[in-house]
Amino acid sequence: MTVGVPAPLRGMIGSACLQQGLGTKSLLSANVVKVPVVRNFTARIDEAWLAPGGRKGSEMQEAAARARILADSGCPGNHAHDYYAAVLREREAEIWSKGSRVETDEDGEVIEVEVLTGDTKERAVQFAAVVRGTATPISLHHNGP
Repeated sequence: MTVGVPAPLRGMIGSACLQQGLGTKSLLSANVVKVPVVRNFTARIDEAWLAPGGRKGSEMQEAAARARILADSGCPGNHAHDYYAAVLREREAEIWSKGSRVETDEDGEVIEVEVLTGDTKERAVQFAAVVRGTATPISLHHNGP
């Protein structure tokens, strides 16, 4: 199993790619076994982005990286694909709620309701479109969502 390391992080991680054998020659078994391996690699890369000097990448860079992982995880219904699709939905919801706030009603009472901003909704939709392969960062830049 090999996952590429983004160029700005290669010096911090010490390699252009992270590799680990899966211990099987079966494609079906490999698709199941690789889920925690990729999760570990992704966590290492995420930690490197957050380290001093790591410079967190943009959401579009993250979306492009996740698109490659999702594309390599097989078809819908496959355990690995379904896992990464669920992770995508969680990340999309996280982006969506970044600009949320709490509102007050007419009586001045605080209402615990998220009011989503148009910007975060658009960013979440664009992120998901890139990961799912229905758009590219360049096409979104030129044409919008």
